[in-house]
This record gives sequence, C-alpha cells and structure tokens, in this order.
Amino acid sequence: MTVVDRDEGPFSANPERVPTKFVASKEYLAKCGIPKTPDDLLDHECVIYTLLSSGVTWNFKGREIQVSGRLRVNSPEAARESVIEGLGIGQGPKWLYENGLNDGR
Repeated sequence: MTVVDRDEGPFSANPERVPTKFVASKEYLAKCGIPKTPDDLLDHECVIYTLLSSGVTWNFKGREIQVSGRLRVNSPEAARESVIEGLGIGQGPKWLYENGLNDGR
C-alpha cells in the first residue's frame, strides 16, 4: 500500500480533523496512475466509506473535492481491504492503514 498524500503539499488533509491519509495499493497506482493533485482524484476510482459524515466530500487544506467510485462500503475494515485489493483510492485515519503501509501492501 502506498501513501498518496504527504504531510505538506496538495494532498495535506484538513489539520483541524484527525490526521487523514489518502492511500492506494501499488497495483492500483501502476494500473491507473498516481494522482498529483486533489483534482486528479476526479479521474480515479475512490473507495467510498458510506458512514463517514462527509460522504463523498474529501477535504484537502480547506478545499473540498467531490470524489466518486463504484465501490461503497459501510465499515472501515471493508474500506481498508478494498484499497489493499487494488479497487481504488481510500482515505481514513493513519491507524486504519498503518499495517499495510508498514509492510508495503
């Protein structure tokens, strides 16, 4: 798993919230390309966590992007597994994706 965002730059999450990571599997990025800016997410499959209060609105340093994707899940574990399987780009707290990030999934 690869981190799409960085602590600084266009993929920085809103600092007033729990630190959010935007992640994708190496396979997904090799197949679909690496987004360079938040606007690039409009051309990508995003894994939508339906119980997130912001829904399909992902926040980037005060900027909101309306993402889309065919896969919608209602548990954080399903979101994580979907990202690991290469089904799209996901977002969530670092702890959710930490194991995959640490072991290179």
